[in-house]
Amino acid sequence: VIQGVWSVQALGLGDKLMMRMTLDWWNFEESVAMFFVHCGAAAGLIIVGTHFGLELLRRARPQRDRTMATASTPTGADGR
Repeated sequence: VIQGVWSVQALGLGDKLMMRMTLDWWNFEESVAMFFVHCGAAAGLIIVGTHFGLELLRRARPQRDRTMATASTPTGADGR
């Protein structure tokens, strides 16, 4: 998480996501490997944050909605 937050800041993704004009995506003075490490860490942070955020939303749904959803699912041909 710390690497991901640092990478988001190092890549300047905040400005890019806000559609501000920047011309500093690829810094030719830095290591190519470090650029891809930053990209992977930033993507990983967003992926993991989205996964756990959706899990929290799923668990926050009222129990009534979950039981109604399972009760209305079709069953086998014999009704079980």
